[in-house]
Amino acid sequence: MIDWLTLRVDACQLAPATLDAFRATQDRITRISPDGSVVWDIPAHETIRSDSHQITVRMGADLSIKGSPARVMGKDNVFGSGDIVACAQAVLAFVSQNRGVTLPDYSCWRVTRVDITHNYDLDNLAAVRQALHELEVTEGGRYQKQTHAGTVYWSPRSAVRSGKVYAKGPHMEHQVRTGKGSFAEDELRLGQNLLRLELSLKSQFWREHAVKNCWQYTEAELNRLHADYFSPLVGTIEVLEVDNIPAKCVTAARQLGQSEGQGMGAYRYWVVIQQMGLERARDVTSRASHYRYLRILKQAGFGYADFQARNVTPLRRKPIILGEPVRSWDELRRRHVA
Repeated sequence: MIDWLTLRVDACQLAPATLDAFRATQDRITRISPDGSVVWDIPAHETIRSDSHQITVRMGADLSIKGSPARVMGKDNVFGSGDIVACAQAVLAFVSQNRGVTLPDYSCWRVTRVDITHNYDLDNLAAVRQALHELEVTEGGRYQKQTHAGTVYWSPRSAVRSGKVYAKGPHMEHQVRTGKGSFAEDELRLGQNLLRLELSLKSQFWREHAVKNCWQYTEAELNRLHADYFSPLVGTIEVLEVDNIPAKCVTAARQLGQSEGQGMGAYRYWVVIQQMGLERARDVTSRASHYRYLRILKQAGFGYADFQARNVTPLRRKPIILGEPVRSWDELRRRHVA
């Protein structure tokens, strides 16, 4: 789905009546030097609000419109459309109706930002938080990674593309508390299961890296951009569930061409790690055995986040599959029918 659009059109493409309508109601921000001269004077962003959503406009050398088409097209921004043309038309129609003006056709507008967002059902909030923890400790490769208030960001200052991942359920609760969203009781409950991944395609992407006009991108192509960005970061992330670890270790050992005994040895080594921690377990194990057992454990789906002392709950791993997001409230409800 598309959760954010920033659209711009040159003022020369607007009818005089449209220019006057925006300029007549728009505040301006002025900086004045100590001697009283004007340093600069710019138009302020103006927010057009309704009960469920808001769009921001600014009339300067060009007209800028930005906001969430998902909120315009539906009651919230958890799920929405991935059709960029339909999203742009909905945003422009909202502004046009609210301001009583005629705006140019969507094809006249430049896109300077598109956020492509998907939600993944991890069954419960604990699994969502665990996935976030793993992403916090996973290397970001060429992407600069930051973590703030439970959200993991990649390259947030990039003018090309950036990404972020967070728990949607707590965010929904925050929207309710601040009056920026309204959800049914079952939606608030089901939202706790959602891990949300957002790819933001910025102005430089559309100027220099897009292979065709923005309006020619299909929903499938936008989804592919999302998957291509997050696959190296999230493609190997898995969340943990109860399972038979000894059997899993034996299977992993056989996959690596090793014996059942080596698989059981890896399981016993994992138990020692839970009791003593990885560093002390390595000190009492030969170098060859340490690396052999770690290789088996990693083949079984374990990561360094699992090699913590006192983490004694039997676990198995459920992968986050980027090609299988949840696309609607109805689909999410069907997944959790009692």
